[in-house]
Parts: sequence; C-alpha cells; structure tokens
Amino acid sequence: MFPVAYSSEQLRIAGRIVKIGRGRGATRKEILSALETGLVESGLRNLNYGDADSKGWRQERQQFYSNPTNVRASINRYFDETAKAGRGKGITAGELAARVQRPREDLRGRYHERKAEAKTLLGHLTRGQPLPKAGGGSTQQSPGGLILSGSDGGQSLGAASTVATDMLKALRREKQQRGSVGLSMPAFAAAAALPQGYQAPVSGGGPAPKQDTAALIDASRTPGEAPVSGGRGDILVGAGQQAAAGRGAGGQVKALKPGGGYAGSKRPATQIANIGKRLGLQVTSTKRNNTNPYSGSRSDHDVGNKDAYAYDMSNGSKPTPEMDEYAYRAARALGIKGYKRGTPIMRTVTRDGYRYQLIYRGTGAAFGGNHLNHVHLGVKRA
Repeated sequence: MFPVAYSSEQLRIAGRIVKIGRGRGATRKEILSALETGLVESGLRNLNYGDADSKGWRQERQQFYSNPTNVRASINRYFDETAKAGRGKGITAGELAARVQRPREDLRGRYHERKAEAKTLLGHLTRGQPLPKAGGGSTQQSPGGLILSGSDGGQSLGAASTVATDMLKALRREKQQRGSVGLSMPAFAAAAALPQGYQAPVSGGGPAPKQDTAALIDASRTPGEAPVSGGRGDILVGAGQQAAAGRGAGGQVKALKPGGGYAGSKRPATQIANIGKRLGLQVTSTKRNNTNPYSGSRSDHDVGNKDAYAYDMSNGSKPTPEMDEYAYRAARALGIKGYKRGTPIMRTVTRDGYRYQLIYRGTGAAFGGNHLNHVHLGVKRA
C-alpha cells in the first residue's frame, strides 16, 4: 500500500508535472510515465544528491544537464524526450518511463510497479478523487483533492495551498473551454489534515513553526498502528502491532513476530524496514547474490542464506537526517540502548530466537563493507 499522505514538496512536484504536461498537450500515458519516474527516482522530491552526480526529481546526471534541480526545466525536458519516444504508443507508461530514463536492464520494470500509485495521484490531482486508506475509507481532502501532510518536516502550508490553487485554475480554464460552468474556490481548511503538534506560523511574520517530530511521524503511519506518544516514545513496527510504552532511549517493540518466509526472518525484518519507509527511505536491496568481502561468509542478503533476510534502506549517496532517524528508531525498536543519532553503529542483538544486525555510518572490515550510504538491517534465525 502506498502512502496516504504526501508532503507539500511531493504534491508540488506532482502538480507541476501534471500542469506542465497538460499545458504541452502530453498524453495521459506520458503524464503517468512522468509520475512513475518521479516516484521511483526521488519519491517526487527535488533531491540535491543521488547516485554519482545525479540530482533532481528524475535524477538527471549533471554532466549531461546543467540544471537538474530546476524542476520546470527538468519536467519540460522529460516531455521533450517522451515526444521523441513516440509518446508511448503501443507500450505501457512504465515502459515509456524506462525508455526515457534508460536504467539498467534489470531495473526497467520498477516504473511499471508504481502504476497504481501514479494513477491514483493523477486522479487525485485532476479530479479531486480521494486517496485510499489501508483497510478501506478515504483520506480527508483539501482544495483540488490535494492531501496536505505535516510529515514534510516543516514545509510551508502556503506551498501546498499554491499547488491546490494552480490545479483549480487549470480545471476552471478547461471547463470554460468546454463551455461548462466554472469552479469556485472552496474555503481552504487544511488544518484538520495536519498532525497534532503542528503550529501554524503567526500571521504577518514571526518565527518559523515548531514541529513535534513524533506528531509528524504519526501523520504518515499506517492506519491501525498505535501512535507515537510522549514526543520520542513508542516505536511503530507494522500495521495493527502494539508498541512498547518506553519513553527513553531504550523503548522496545514487543510485537516482532516470525513469518513471511526465510525461516520466519522476513516478517520482522519488514516490520523494522517499515519504520524507514515511513520516513521516506527507499529499499535499495533485499535478497541478492552477496558474500561478505571480508569474512567470505554469506551475508543475510545472500539468496543462498535460507534462514535470513535483510533490507538496505537509503535516500542518498551519503548519510542523511532521514537515515540517521531511521537508524535511531530501528535501534530503539530492537532494544539497543544508548545509541545517538548520526553516529556509527554496528550492533547485533538476539530476541526470541532471531539475531538482528543493525549497521550504519561505517565502512571497512569492522562494518562488513561500505555502510555509509544506507542503513542495513539483517535478521537470521539463531
């Protein structure tokens, strides 16, 4: 299930993709392919980092493009390239995205995997269709059908309001061109969609709004999960699971349960990895052919290791605040005490018959390889 709340930055970029695409006369397939590309390459964020010299919402190489973080220019380039690729005639939107982005052969299918989310976003942005919640129901809407989330770490509310206004203007123009009655701008009432703990900026200026980190994480949690309490309190590990009520650095998750394959190691590994997903990290590796370069033994990633599972989670080519936060929360979920955010960690703990290994911010033999650009979580039946 994809997120039910998007940050103002994600909505702004998605909205600009749709607006520019429609303004250029791009087909629905071309626009879907652009949304799929943004979801895969950056999570619809204008990143100032990436693999090698890649940057921006579609991760353009700076050696080929002088301004990859210029969102408007980058979107226009994308639609220039879809036009040259025949606008996707006879192929899927995902295949069109792959033709434009030209990834490794084994990665070409990843754009098509985001088709459902891209279609939902497009319908949400253009027709005000609500985003689905896990387990049924629909999300609360703001003008133009856009979801405003406080989970963007303090992005301005005005930015999301601008996206909604732009989309409504575009819809109004389209209806007027068809001779339909124009739309009226509804009252802007997004406060109910913001998490508890968000403080709106004072009218006329004043200090930047303060954010309650726990409340912001709650905004993107899976329905059915217990909320984070006490600011830096409970750890969330999966839908419907109960978290421990520890308020300090040693709060533990009690609900890690075996299952899901690989001798029961996959489910608890996924539960921990979901913490990173809610923070915006992407899965960069799970099972693969992998032998530890220093010990020569099979890592938890290795497909031949039938009683272990592992996730690498990342959102950049070097440590980021989101990776720091994920490592900290994963450590607490495993009952690792005393770990401080933004510091190296190479720890192994055993719980309920399974060995958990957390590695981050280190490289070389002591860390089993380069773990500077991702957080590694491995689980193996003890």
